[in-house]
Amino acid sequence: RRQVEWAGLSLKSPLLAGIGSALGIGVAFVVLRALLTLGGSSFPRAEEIGIDWMALFYTAFAGGLTGILFGLAPAVFVSRTSLNQVMKEGAGGAGDLALPRLRSSLVIAQLALALVLLAGAGLLIRSFLTLRQVNPGFDDRNLLTAQITLVGSEYQKPEKSFAFHREALRRLEELPGVDSVGLNRDLPINTAFGTQTALIVEGYPYDPDLPLFGSRSVNAGYFRAMRIPLRAGRLFTEADLTARPGVVLVNEAFARLYFGVPEAVGKRVKGLEDNAPWQTIVGVVGDVRHLGLSSPAAPEVYGLYSGGPLLQVSYAIRTKGDPRKMIDSLRSTIRSVDSAAAIDNLATMEERIRGSLEQRRFQMLILVAFAVLAAGLAGVGVYGVIAYTVSRRHHEMGIRIALGATTRNIVVLMMREALGMAIVGLALGTLAAWGAGRVISGLLFQIRPTDPWALGGAAAVLLAVAVIASVGPSWHAAGLDPALTLRRE
Repeated sequence: RRQVEWAGLSLKSPLLAGIGSALGIGVAFVVLRALLTLGGSSFPRAEEIGIDWMALFYTAFAGGLTGILFGLAPAVFVSRTSLNQVMKEGAGGAGDLALPRLRSSLVIAQLALALVLLAGAGLLIRSFLTLRQVNPGFDDRNLLTAQITLVGSEYQKPEKSFAFHREALRRLEELPGVDSVGLNRDLPINTAFGTQTALIVEGYPYDPDLPLFGSRSVNAGYFRAMRIPLRAGRLFTEADLTARPGVVLVNEAFARLYFGVPEAVGKRVKGLEDNAPWQTIVGVVGDVRHLGLSSPAAPEVYGLYSGGPLLQVSYAIRTKGDPRKMIDSLRSTIRSVDSAAAIDNLATMEERIRGSLEQRRFQMLILVAFAVLAAGLAGVGVYGVIAYTVSRRHHEMGIRIALGATTRNIVVLMMREALGMAIVGLALGTLAAWGAGRVISGLLFQIRPTDPWALGGAAAVLLAVAVIASVGPSWHAAGLDPALTLRRE
């Protein structure tokens, strides 16, 4: 009889392991396809992401081998069970010999690991939502952007490139549905740092240890097109093109570094060259996060574009309606000035901002997917342990019901065991999650690795999973017929 049981359990283990591996492969395909769909086509090299068959084979082999080994362990245990001990313990004794503490420990470990993944997913979700609420320093609605590249040796002459951009901007502003047009070498939400420069600030000794300032050349309508707020002084005007001495604008970060926002107006700055002219600060504008929403604004100086071989610049077109409807008009207008001019990176500013967040969004989705799968496996583990416990305690349940135990008494008794495992698992998982949060702290934005909302939310979700998983077996135990149960036992 023992050899028959051993053979039966031995055959079930590889069968179940094979079925589990096959289901796992199917789930892997579905999850990967869902992640790529939700991640967006703008995720870097998304078209190259796919299933690696060697990795998949290794994973399936490892999963199948794990299932076989863990499946054979109970079979070995049953084959070594003492018949005298089983008879001494009674009909339910075999269940008590099946290492209940090991079963509970495995489920507790499952719950703890699931909590780590859920807490990590919660941290990334909170971080992503916080990042989405960051003010970029301008209005990204109804804003079409494009990169214009001038082709031809004649544009090496400053007056030629200046004439092209001035004429192109004028024609674009005259288009129906266009409110204003701005020019900047590098628009905000860009990985490029733009031009960096060293400046001497009037009244302050030059400090070579200070970081370089951002230097951006814009047209007079740039701040209106981007709706960057004016904090003090005034914006550029066309008259400033011929103003002597020259004028500049600075952002709030620059003003706070030296003078204060209103006090900066009227101060002067110049380059390090011996013959560099002083330029007067005529206004202070709001900070703009040029390098991305997660990067704080650096001190910057804006100069008025009045010439120079700008062969590649970006335009920002503020429209009165849907900006994408202006794409054809933009193309035809630029080519009416020079048919050889290249137009690239056509996108709305909202699309640019979404694109800058794709990598963070994809990282969040991956961790959320793993966390959901881990929570599901933990729920299956709780269900399995409670269901098995009920099956081995039919005799006890029948006696309890015969002696007057109510449905509520039986349900509470069984669910107490599930909640006990859940509480221990959540306690261990919380400690592990604190450490894991610090590992991913580099991916977080203005969220602490020990964020109580993320940890508390993960614990609440897993507690709910454990309760739901234990409800079915608990009600089954409460619904046993004591007469049939005791007669069968």
